[in-house]
Amino acid sequence: MKKSKKSFQFQAKPPAGKKCEKPKDSAKPQNSDSDSAQISAEALCALTGLTDRRHRQIAKLGYFPPPLDGQYQQDLALQGLFRYYRELGDVRRKKRDEIDAEKLRKLKRENDEGDGRLADKEKLAEAVGPLLTSFRDLSYQKLENEIPMAMAGMDVPQARIIGRRYADELLRKLQDIFRAWKL
Repeated sequence: MKKSKKSFQFQAKPPAGKKCEKPKDSAKPQNSDSDSAQISAEALCALTGLTDRRHRQIAKLGYFPPPLDGQYQQDLALQGLFRYYRELGDVRRKKRDEIDAEKLRKLKRENDEGDGRLADKEKLAEAVGPLLTSFRDLSYQKLENEIPMAMAGMDVPQARIIGRRYADELLRKLQDIFRAWKL
């Protein structure tokens, strides 16, 4: 039994760092019987390992023209299959990267929880609320009641000294609040 010749030819890979270029005589038909080389559905199936049905589905997606009388345009079909698998790989890689990023985010959160770097918002609001309320009340008391009485009849330099004293007192109170939270 004689082996049939396939019209498909493999070429050596280009040297590293160089792009593949079309041969200058690529405009010439490779097969003198028709305008472009044809490959049968059976040969394409043997070459790719896919079924003809799958080839037709990929062709329907627009990656290469559908077959005519069971014959695919060899160059366009192979280029389309390469493009299909390259794009499929890009989509899968993107999904895998998104999953990996989510896993990393989850791991970082678990580590932060374990290290005590995270706080529950509700617990924080319950604890900080009364402290900030007391600071607010102290601020109003100092600014509305004590400072005006202490500064009545003073010149500007003396008023600044008293204002500084009250600001320092308010700052100490705020620092006490932050110390309670070990910030």
